[in-house]
Amino acid sequence: MKKPDSESNKAVGLTVPERVLAAISLFEQEAGHRRLSVAAICRAAGVSRASLYVNHRDLVAQISRRAHDSIDRAGCKESERKWRRLSELQMRRRESEARYQALLIVCIEQQAEIASLRVRLAASTKDTRAYRSDKGR
Repeated sequence: MKKPDSESNKAVGLTVPERVLAAISLFEQEAGHRRLSVAAICRAAGVSRASLYVNHRDLVAQISRRAHDSIDRAGCKESERKWRRLSELQMRRRESEARYQALLIVCIEQQAEIASLRVRLAASTKDTRAYRSDKGR
């Protein structure tokens, strides 16, 4: 982030609180979800940290609140992304379980069909043997 010229700030007549608030806004826009820090805001506003801590405690508190809010927002976005991913995976698991159940039913039906065919084959084999033995007599 480019450090503003403190002479240009004074030339336009900005007070320390105005410069700090402007720096906060600028930093939030440029930094996105990165953590705000008093040092970064002071550098951008052209104000010493000592002066800010001693003379403008309300601004330090505001920076801290905004820093925590930005962390919370970033955390919420990350949590929301993870929640969506978890929901998607749960849906895919349910679909997989449904396919597994359908395949299991098909396998059971196939096993029943095989068992039925074996019984018919065994009966047919007995009939053939009986027929051959009757024919031979």
